[in-house]
Amino acid sequence: MSRHLEGKGYEDTIGIGPDIMAGARDAVQGMIDFLTRRHQRAPTDAYLLRSVAATS
Repeated sequence: MSRHLEGKGYEDTIGIGPDIMAGARDAVQGMIDFLTRRHQRAPTDAYLLRSVAATS
């Protein structure tokens, strides 16, 4: 979880590695985990929210 712009009103996740698809999956999974933990969302709801509210 990146906090470099914490006061700006949004959160982001990143995936880093030699495989771009694995990195993208890691970033998406990180956001789903974040939404599930911090905002008590079901994983399916977190995935749907992430897919409409963020870019990849």
